[in-house]
Amino acid sequence: MTITATSDGVPQWQAVAVGDTCLFHVRDGVLARAFPLEHSTQFHNAPKLVGARMSLPQVAEGRSAWEDGLGRAGDRLWAMTDALAQWCLAECESGRDPWGELELLLAGPADGCLFEDWIDRLRQSRRLRNDDVTLVAVLL
Repeated sequence: MTITATSDGVPQWQAVAVGDTCLFHVRDGVLARAFPLEHSTQFHNAPKLVGARMSLPQVAEGRSAWEDGLGRAGDRLWAMTDALAQWCLAECESGRDPWGELELLLAGPADGCLFEDWIDRLRQSRRLRNDDVTLVAVLL
C-alpha cells in the first residue's frame, strides 16, 4: 500500500493484494471499500493474490489485484491478515461494528497486551480462526 496526496491535497491510496492481507477503507465508522475480498464467504485456501512464491508470469497475471481510492481527513485504512479480515467482514454482514472495536483497541495502552488479549478471547469463543494475525491502522 502506498499513500500519497493528489495535487489538491486529497489523500490517495494504492494497494496490491499480496499474500493473505486485506485492506479496508472506513469512513465515519462505515466500510467504504474492501480489497481484495468483499464478503466473509470469499475466504478460502487459494485466493487470487500475489504470493511470495509466484513466478514472474504468475505475478504479471495477478496484476489485476490492484486497487486505489481517495480518502478524506479522518478516514481510516485497516490492513490485516485473513483471519481478522474475515472476522471484520462477518461482523459487518451481521450488523455489528468491528471498526468501533478496533478503534477502542487503538485507544488502549501501547504495549499490545489489550490487542493480544482481545484476539485470544475471539479465538477461544471460536469467532476468529486460529491463524496468525497482523493489523496495521492508518489515519488519513
